[in-house]
Amino acid sequence: MLTLSAGVPRTLSFPSPLPLSVPSVGPGYADTRIRPWNAAATRSREGGAYYERMWGAAKACGTPWVSITSFNEWGEGTQIEAAVPRRVDVDALAPLGLALNRTMRKLLGISDDFLDYGDDPLLYLRLTKKYSLELFEAHGSDAPLGAKGEL
Repeated sequence: MLTLSAGVPRTLSFPSPLPLSVPSVGPGYADTRIRPWNAAATRSREGGAYYERMWGAAKACGTPWVSITSFNEWGEGTQIEAAVPRRVDVDALAPLGLALNRTMRKLLGISDDFLDYGDDPLLYLRLTKKYSLELFEAHGSDAPLGAKGEL
């Protein structure tokens, strides 16, 4: 039971057990190109293995929901959209004040490369689909229309 303020029903009943949190998964994280001081937060993609472990841990929580921390922010390494590895010409951006110069990047150990997807540009979309469908199935839900089709 949940007691609410005036103007709304006094109590609401929720199915039991009420999940108190929603686990979140992400493909990896590396924001040192934009936050050079934050190297301790870096999480390697490990060719998709990190994302798969996070999905496994999230599903083990038993909740019917999982959030995906991915805003396709290339500067943070959270992107899951289809992609191929590219190198950024940061040296061209430094004189414009849009990036640290080569000397500072080297001192700080900052790479100009984005986190690699490996050989499959659709890897993270495929993994997201696979684990999302498993989550629907585990909780007796129908997958959204079209979700079982090919990418």
